[in-house]
Amino acid sequence: MGKAVVSNFKAFAEKFPRVAQLPETDVRVQALKRYFERGSFVSVYASAGVWPRLDFPTPLWIKGKIEEFKQQKARFAEKHRSWSILVHKDQFAAVRTLLAKFGEPLYWKHLAKVTFDVDYKQDAAKVSLPVHLVTEERWKPMIKMFVEDLDYRKQLAETVDTSIVYKNDKRVAKYADQLKGFRKSLSVKKRDMFQEKVDEISQDLEMYNEILKWAKE
Repeated sequence: MGKAVVSNFKAFAEKFPRVAQLPETDVRVQALKRYFERGSFVSVYASAGVWPRLDFPTPLWIKGKIEEFKQQKARFAEKHRSWSILVHKDQFAAVRTLLAKFGEPLYWKHLAKVTFDVDYKQDAAKVSLPVHLVTEERWKPMIKMFVEDLDYRKQLAETVDTSIVYKNDKRVAKYADQLKGFRKSLSVKKRDMFQEKVDEISQDLEMYNEILKWAKE
């Protein structure tokens, strides 16, 4: 048999039946299947061994691809690291906010009123008072007014109950919660996306390293 150019594993196995008899778990079989799935081809000559002699890709070409993929992996790994840091920061911030409220007197004042004032408890539930944000500068003044000013509390409760703005969601801090949720979701999505890219490239590098061994035989 002269030189053969093949671009899919089925045709390759038909030309070289001894390769077809190898187990599916064979490292080189898996590498070649992945190589073909990437849209590549091989140029080979028959040999006395199980595997034919590889004419293309050449060792030089394969080494170039390996270097290219190593650089891509490094870039994606750095992006994955950056997004992972953001995910951890968001998680830490959520825990910090949760714990910080216990050191805020206004939080305990709210709890006392919820415990002993039924009317206050109903109003707080009606507006979904974001007491978990009591240490945040943006929300503390509103929470303070709600806890300490009866007129303000009643006005806010009525607004939430009747305004079209709150028709489908009665939380006064819904936008803050939505923003945090969106940011967390985006960070996790990006982190996972770049992890998948790193994993894919790692598999491609394993593939090319195995093809390189074949090319050197």
